[in-house]
Amino acid sequence: MVNKNPTREEFKNIRLNYIVHVISRGHYKFINEMLKNCETTIGEYPILLLINKEKIITQSKISEELLVSNANVAKIVRKLEDKGMVKREVNDKNRREKFVSLTEKGKKESQKIIGYEREWETIVTAPLPDNSKFDLKNLLYDLYIRSLEI
Repeated sequence: MVNKNPTREEFKNIRLNYIVHVISRGHYKFINEMLKNCETTIGEYPILLLINKEKIITQSKISEELLVSNANVAKIVRKLEDKGMVKREVNDKNRREKFVSLTEKGKKESQKIIGYEREWETIVTAPLPDNSKFDLKNLLYDLYIRSLEI
């Protein structure tokens, strides 16, 4: 059960992984609600945003970056293609490899979702002064890098 209002003293005893889980769950709920205004599902949106960031990316690189199976990425990319969000092109140098990029519709959709991501971050960090937001991101960077190393 989540203690929605722990004291600062109680909070000191909460495991870091649980804190990250609660924050992530809150983000998931917010984004899932916002996606009701989009054509993209909660399972598709990380792929759409990664393609937006990379501009052109292979399906295997999507799988590697998001830690999702190649089969699952292929299925989701196919759904995004059916919705007119992405286009796939075969690599002329390796016919088994496909490049994925956004269509204009996909670019518009990803910008809308990025706006929701910014909105969530603004809401969550609203109580923090600007210098604390900077400090928080620096601390999280260290945890992020360390987590990738283990």
